[in-house]
This record gives sequence, C-alpha cells and structure tokens, in this order.
Amino acid sequence: MFLSGGLKKHFKSGLVLLGALILTILVCNPALADRDSIAPNGGIMINNGTELTNSRNVTLNLWAQDNSGQVPLMAISFDGMYWNPWQAYKTEQSVTLPDGDGRKTVFVMYRDASGNVSPVYNASITMDTQVPQIFDVEVNLIGPDQVRITWRTSEPSFCVTQYAGERTTVAMGQQIQSTQQTSFNLEHEVVLDQLRAGYTYTIQITARDMAGNLSKPIEQMVAVPGSRDSVPPSGSLAINNGARATNNTQVMLLLTATDNASGVATVQFSNDGWSWSPWEAFTSSKIWFLSSGDGAKVVYVRYQDGAGNISPAYSATIILDTKAPTIYDLKVETLGINTVRVSWRTDQITYGYFEYYWSSPFMTRRIEQPIPSDRHAVEISAVLSRTNYYYVINAVDEAGNSARYENIFTWEERDTTPPRGELIISGGREYVNNRQINVRVNVTDDQSQANDIDFQLSNNGYNWSSWYSATSSTNWTLDYGEGQKTIYFRFRDDAGNVSS
Repeated sequence: MFLSGGLKKHFKSGLVLLGALILTILVCNPALADRDSIAPNGGIMINNGTELTNSRNVTLNLWAQDNSGQVPLMAISFDGMYWNPWQAYKTEQSVTLPDGDGRKTVFVMYRDASGNVSPVYNASITMDTQVPQIFDVEVNLIGPDQVRITWRTSEPSFCVTQYAGERTTVAMGQQIQSTQQTSFNLEHEVVLDQLRAGYTYTIQITARDMAGNLSKPIEQMVAVPGSRDSVPPSGSLAINNGARATNNTQVMLLLTATDNASGVATVQFSNDGWSWSPWEAFTSSKIWFLSSGDGAKVVYVRYQDGAGNISPAYSATIILDTKAPTIYDLKVETLGINTVRVSWRTDQITYGYFEYYWSSPFMTRRIEQPIPSDRHAVEISAVLSRTNYYYVINAVDEAGNSARYENIFTWEERDTTPPRGELIISGGREYVNNRQINVRVNVTDDQSQANDIDFQLSNNGYNWSSWYSATSSTNWTLDYGEGQKTIYFRFRDDAGNVSS
C-alpha cells in the first residue's frame, strides 16, 4: 500500500511539474504561440480568360492574398507534378505552352513569408494552330443580278467574301465589294446582288477560326448573263467657271458627265490631247496646271464608265496672260470753268478706277471704271485753281493683271478777258510836223502783267505791224499828206486774248 501509495503520490507530483514546465514555455515564448499557419489563397487565368489561342506564347493573369498582407513567392507547373523553382510573385507572367495542339493546363501555387503554401490553382486554354479548310463551294445564279454562294469549313469559322468585276481598275486586295458573317459557323452562305449583266466576277472567300487562324483565299469565277454596256459616257468641261482668261497656270476644271448604264467611274486629263494623265476616280471638279507660256491654252478630258467604255475627248480653252497692261497717252484738258478731263489709253482691254485727292490723302475720291475698254476718261468738276491734284490710275485686264500710274496735275483758271489801254502819241501832242512820231501805251489786264502784254499798230485797221512790248515806246510812220491821222492799235495778253 505504501509503495503504490507512494508511487501514486510521486506520479501526481510529476504531472504537476510537467504542466508547470509547459506553461512556463508558453509564457516564456509568446512568438511560438502567435506563429502564422494560414496559407495564402489566389487564382489564375490565361490570356484574360479566353478559351482559344493559336500561339504557344500566352500571358498568365495571377492574383493572390494572405492574412499577413504579403505573398512574396509563386511556383508554376505545366503538369501539376514537376514545378519550376519558386520565383517572385507577379500579377502577369509570360510563358510558353508545351508544343502541340490541344487543351493546355497551367498550375500555380503561392507561398507566404511564413512558408505556408496555398492550394494548387489551375487554368486551361485550347491551343489551335491549324488553319480552317474551305470546301464544298457552290456558286449559283438566283436572279438576273444575284448570286448565292455556299460553302463549308472544317471548323467553326468567321468568313469574309470579296468580289470584283473584270473591268474594275482597283486590285482585288483592296476589297472592292465585301460581305462578312457575324458568327462562327461550319456552314456558310452569302447572296451577292446588284451585279452587272455581261460581267464575269472573281469571288474570293477567306475563313478565320475562333483561334484567329486565317485560311488561304479560295477564288471562284461566275459569269452574269445579259448584254454588256457598250455606250460610252458623255460630258463636258469648263475652266474657271468659263472664264476667258487667267494669269495663273493653276486652274479649276469643272467636270460634268453622264452614263446610260454602268455609271461614270474614272476620268483622265491632257494639255495636248496626246499625253494623258493616269485614270482617276471621277469627281465634279479638279485642280489642274496649264502648260507654261502666255497664250491660248486647251485642256482635254475623257470619261470612262464602269464597263470600260471611254468617251470622246472634250476640251475647253482659256487664255493664259501673265503680262500687266500698259497705261499711256495720258492727257489733262480743261473743259470749262473749274472742270478738267483726264484721259488715257491701255494696250489691252481693261477696267479699274481713278483716284485723286488734294490737300490730304484723307480726302481721296474714287471714280470706278467698270466697263472694259482700251480708252478711258474721267471728268473732275469744282477744281481749285493753282492747286496740286494727286491722282492714281489703276488698270486691270481680263486675266486679272493690274497696272498702276501715279502723277500730279495743277489747274489754273483760264484767262478770257483781253487787255485794255490807250495809245499816247508824241507825249500826248495833238499836232506834229513830221510823219515820224514816237508812241507808247498804257495798258491793264485781269491776270497778265504789263511785261507779258504786247501791242500792234496800223494806219488803216487791217494792215498790222509786228508785236511790240507794252513796256517800251516805239517809232511809227504816219501816212502821207497833211490833216488828221488815225492810228489803230490793239493789245494781246499772255493768255493770247487780243483786244478789239
């Protein structure tokens, strides 16, 4: 009883001691008690979740999280058994899938800083590098201008159908006409309409599968029955809206053309009717350059319809004139009191204007010359005497070339009043005893000075002497015989006015 009792007592004491030791360890090592034992969680997608790819090179979309706030490492496998070394965690990773078409699975697991490893996550994608095959192509006419085309593909495909007539001037690769399906199918059908009678069409079909593989084009020919358009277009041509002349080699061609069937398609141009520009799409206008050198210029145009019929050449003419007009034969004439007439000529038909001012340019007045002519004139009234008038003549020819002439004129009021005066004989004596006498004059004039006035003498009133200066005296011989003698005299001023 002692032994057992003693044994019992000692056993209990040992348990108490062990419990105290464990408690001591837990209390003394709190880090061991708080150790992270929770694994990260996450996921994976391939190419943002697409189902198919035609390339071994894909992008993994990765995400993971951990209660510690960090996921430093990840590992990738292509079979779930053999793993690549641990690497730094990324949200995107480019990888190369194993070779060969079919379903491909990529595995990933994440590890936190405490060494906890997540479950294995995986994503799958189907790799398809085989192009679709097109077969069983049938082309059937179902109307006068309609064709139904049917075909099959080796896998669900999205198809594009292009077609072009034999006279089309643009390459097939530019998709003259096209129709495309909006879904991926194994069996396909399109209907082409508004085809032209008498044409043979080339039809081209291309298929693309869901992985993006593109087939080689399949071509078929179909002839549309009926009579062919054989009538060429008709049209016309105008240069610069029909202007007669221009001073620029660059002009605007205005094109008009119609066709009875296939429509006007293209157009070409020439400056000589022999060398033609390349065919280009028909439009209602075209910038064109004339050949150099002044003179009459002819531009030619030809139109082509959709059936290939070419019109006769149409033409239009314009005069290229790059030379400015010449202003000459300028005259300023007095018409009457305070009125002058300015006239001039030009070496070609021109229009334009006449401007003039006096005292200040701010007083400039303009007289338009709107009617084309080679002879021009303007009348200016209320002209001030002995005042400078500055004037400008601007002449513009039919082609738009301009010339400018500047000058000054001064008008003086015209003197129309003759001088007035008296003749003094021998100092004013009434009797003389010699036929040789001396005479002088006293004379006045409205405008002329005395030294600008002359006088003449006559014994009978119709036979006159030469002109003498009014500022000097002169000797004169009377007629024979005694008795009263009459001497006639008259005056002439600087303006040419002669007294009666």
